[in-house]
Amino acid sequence: MTKLFLKIYDFFTRKKLLLFLITICVVIICIISATRINFSEDISGFLPEDKQNEQANYAYQHIGASNTVIVYFSNEDEENQIPDAIDEFVDYLYDNNIENYINKLQYSIDETEIIAKMNFISQNLPYFLEEEDYERIDSLITKENIFRQIDNNKKILGTIHGGMMKSVMINDPLFISSDLLKGLSNFRMNDNFSSEDGYIYTKDGEAVVMIESRYPLSETANNKKLTRLIDKAAENTMQNIQDVKIVPFGAAYVSVGNAEQIKKDSFLTISIAIILIIVILGYSYRSIKNIIALPLALLFGMIFALGITSFLCNEVSLIAIGISSVIIGIAANYPLHVLDHKYHGFGTRQTLNDIVNPLTIGNITTVGAFLSLLFISSPAMKNLGIFASMLLVGTIIFVLVVMPHIIPEKSGFYSKEPKRLFKKFTDIQFENSTYLILIISILTIVSLFLGKAGFDADMSKINYMTEEQKVLMKKLVADTEDSDKTLYVVADGQNIEEALNNYESIRPDLEDFVNGDTNLRLTSIGIYLPSKNVQRERLELWRNYWKDKDIYPIIEEAAEEIGFRRNAFSGFKTLINNNFSVQETDYFSPLTDNLADNYIINEENRAMIFSVLHINTEDFEDVKKDLENNPLYSSEEVFTFSQGSALTTVVSSLSDDFDYVLYICSFIVFFFLIVSFGRIELSLIAFLPLAISWIWILSIMNIFDIQFNIVNIILATFIFGMGDDYTIFMMEGCLYENRFGKKMLSTYKSTVALSALIMFVGIGCLILAKHPAMRQLGEVVIVGMLCVVLAAYVIPPFFFKWLTTKKGQKRSNPITIKNLSYTVFAFICFMIGSLYLTLLGFFVLTIGGRTEKHKIIYHRHLKMVCKFVLKRIPMTKCTIKNESGEENPFDKPSIMICNHQAHIDLMAILALSHKVIVVTNKWVWNAPFYRWIIRYADFYPTEKFEADDIEPLRKKIQEGYSIAIFPEGTRSEDCSILRFHKGAFYLAKELNISIIPIMIHGFGYVLPKKYMLLKKGELNIRIMPRISSDGTDYQTLCKETRKIYKQRYSELCKEIETADYYADEVINNYLYKGKDVLKRVRKSLSLNHNYKELINNIPDKGNILLKNVGLGEISLLAALVRKEISFTAVIEDEENYHTAKNCVSVPNNLIYLQKLDKETTFNYIIDCHGE
Repeated sequence: MTKLFLKIYDFFTRKKLLLFLITICVVIICIISATRINFSEDISGFLPEDKQNEQANYAYQHIGASNTVIVYFSNEDEENQIPDAIDEFVDYLYDNNIENYINKLQYSIDETEIIAKMNFISQNLPYFLEEEDYERIDSLITKENIFRQIDNNKKILGTIHGGMMKSVMINDPLFISSDLLKGLSNFRMNDNFSSEDGYIYTKDGEAVVMIESRYPLSETANNKKLTRLIDKAAENTMQNIQDVKIVPFGAAYVSVGNAEQIKKDSFLTISIAIILIIVILGYSYRSIKNIIALPLALLFGMIFALGITSFLCNEVSLIAIGISSVIIGIAANYPLHVLDHKYHGFGTRQTLNDIVNPLTIGNITTVGAFLSLLFISSPAMKNLGIFASMLLVGTIIFVLVVMPHIIPEKSGFYSKEPKRLFKKFTDIQFENSTYLILIISILTIVSLFLGKAGFDADMSKINYMTEEQKVLMKKLVADTEDSDKTLYVVADGQNIEEALNNYESIRPDLEDFVNGDTNLRLTSIGIYLPSKNVQRERLELWRNYWKDKDIYPIIEEAAEEIGFRRNAFSGFKTLINNNFSVQETDYFSPLTDNLADNYIINEENRAMIFSVLHINTEDFEDVKKDLENNPLYSSEEVFTFSQGSALTTVVSSLSDDFDYVLYICSFIVFFFLIVSFGRIELSLIAFLPLAISWIWILSIMNIFDIQFNIVNIILATFIFGMGDDYTIFMMEGCLYENRFGKKMLSTYKSTVALSALIMFVGIGCLILAKHPAMRQLGEVVIVGMLCVVLAAYVIPPFFFKWLTTKKGQKRSNPITIKNLSYTVFAFICFMIGSLYLTLLGFFVLTIGGRTEKHKIIYHRHLKMVCKFVLKRIPMTKCTIKNESGEENPFDKPSIMICNHQAHIDLMAILALSHKVIVVTNKWVWNAPFYRWIIRYADFYPTEKFEADDIEPLRKKIQEGYSIAIFPEGTRSEDCSILRFHKGAFYLAKELNISIIPIMIHGFGYVLPKKYMLLKKGELNIRIMPRISSDGTDYQTLCKETRKIYKQRYSELCKEIETADYYADEVINNYLYKGKDVLKRVRKSLSLNHNYKELINNIPDKGNILLKNVGLGEISLLAALVRKEISFTAVIEDEENYHTAKNCVSVPNNLIYLQKLDKETTFNYIIDCHGE
């Protein structure tokens, strides 16, 4: 990636005009595209769109008075001018074409409309009667009852209701429709409204006008026109009738207010963020030419994001755009790193070379984090994911392609030690503070037990309302809702007919459920809007019932006798004889209009039928649970919800979505970290601050009672987006220092600190927002980023230092997951073996008694365990060669001596024979892991041999045991043969026994003294010829034996330590210096078979000059293999030179030069043909 952008830079350096023309064209195209965007201002756009949640959300937005505005009229004095005010108010609305914005407007009770509905029922009886109704009709058509009812009809006509009932009697003199007429009361949602003089009043005596918007709450632009018209009508009416107060309110007002506030807050926060960022940059960089590059980069990113988003989305959430003030904080990182690098005195090309890799890694992981929002079914979240991703992509393109040609190459402000706000802070090496790491560890562990932040599903808390609106909202709820709680049963369908069929499938069961409980009340469309299938059934019942009955003559007779005209009830005859047919649902609109509006949604491609259960508060949860557990009410066709549970269900689903997205986001970030760094260890270190900071965030939010909601939960992706940028730069700083040996981490820390300040400014501006959703996002993100910055500053450098150094010195074998896990595995095997031998000693020797037989059993098991463990040390191969000339050299007791390299040397000795007693020092004698084993094995503790030590050891020799001693007395760090102590040779002379020298090789290489970390290698054990202790004094014997050891060890090293032997160590020197570096070294060694032929052909003597040694891997390998030769390697490329020179395993016989001194002469010059 770095090479690509360097080539682009070089190309446009020669053709800057072409670059600026291309940039301008891209900007123009994106601006033209952006003008096509439709903005959505609805907070509900953040809710999921899956089937179940979509149903609940759709039903919730259309139910009852959700899109109804209630206008309150009240008197300021005793004179009642409300009727006049209402009439003038309504006239103004209609004069200004309010019918374009509403479905209906209701301000009075029209008696003629009630009569019309009653007449409609009496004229269409067959459509509403069910089978049980005909059982009741049987009792109504007896002659006795007919005469009685006609007589009652005459009495009714004499009452005040006579005029209303007259038309009903004509069609239904027997009042077959009586139950149907009574049933109309079921359409009443509550008893909070009453009628006076034809106008509608609340219990508080205020008159109301109800205006139902034809637009859902999400269409704030149209609702805004409606609310403005209502406000103008109210203002005009109050000017003309000054003693009347008019207050309009409804969800439409809240929705419009939200949209307006979001626009204001978005403009405010983005403007302030940009201004403050420019001020900070001005203070930091003090060069307009450089500073202007940052807002240009952000502006290009915004335009690019809007242009691309318009192509991909038909509609974009304005809140998502408002949140861009947060994304600006991330995007500002990119130009900031370029500027900061330049201000540290680096040239433009060198700056690109250094930062392209971390910038692109950070950009890819951050973009991946935001694109994970596409997995959420919420449209606004998808908008945010696309917009944020494109903003970051656009910014990084500008920064890496255009910006290098805008900022000046040289400036008086550039310096190797530029002045910075945070210089003292960034120079602090937090990773060296053991106490700080301990505190972080404790805080993290404690945080795991403090619980986590909850999720607040109350949408009202993230809606903006003025104090006056909050008061009106309480009043509106009190006026429109029952004292009982309501539960909605909804039949869904693609059209009204399908919805009716689904409703009718559950109506009998639902009515039976309600009839069985006196604490329940059901309001619904009941039988009054039959589907076509039900119409057919009911009409067939009607025809079949009357075809063999002739009661009309009896009605005529009764009418004539009681005083009516004979044909007074001819309408009933027409009703019986009429050939009714199946009708469309519109046929029933005279009945359902203004009566069943709250129970029916009938729109294009969507219809719903609502049934409302009114339930006592104490019984609500039980009833709700019963219905939700009933499959009849929990399907795609029929579902239940309450106004509270609708949001809870939807938002809970969104919360579950975010749990899923969090995993996706984590996977994406971690995947790209592995791809970018090429090492899982570095990826884990870079990812760890994100995980730890997330734990802190959840606990801090829990402590301060800050809860997630559908907006601020965006923090999940933001943490992974911003946090990984910081940790990546921390890691790149560590890699740079490890590769070149130059200070860079403090530079990156300075950039991150300045970036964090700018980010806090960008996000902090959201605190100024009045809209709760945006303000809460700012609060939570600030908490989150404080955690991320702290974690990023401390954790990556600490763990990188742990991987690559120990006690301030670089490791030649850095820690990897592989060698660490193998080391742990080997230690576990050792511990299991130790436990086994300890238990065996307890049962066999302590309980069984220390008999010779039992001792032999124990020693045999000790040999078996040591040999088993030795053969199974991971990444190693153990070879034992007997060069003593004896078939069984340990059958005869002797003094066994061995060079000492590692802790596992002892196992090598014990694996050779079961009859061995080891002389050890006090420290080993008291070692915690195997103190009991060495006691059971009769090890002998002593620091130096004295007269008292001879006899106990002589006894062991007499029992057939050999005495094992490490004459060096300590482990050799470089595996060379150290000075021999004389004790072993003194003991051989005193006991008059021979010496068996044992030489080990590779043990100190596989498990170095300083690091206690396994690495790949070979374990070689050589049993050398026996040495007699006769004929010379023990001092001379000691010196001669050491000479033999040194000579034989040198021969063994030449035999074993080949290019293949050291290849892995060479690779380890380049392990954490960058993915490309390691790849080049491995490829170089692999393709050239570890340069075995080249190294073997190097002359044995002389001063050797090596050329074209790649990254130094060839010269390092040659110097390690050919220790006796002095090498000089020339590497002209500055990066390669410092990379090679900074390898920890560079031996004393290797010197690196960047330029060759002409006066220096060499015996041989070898071209290695490396890259």
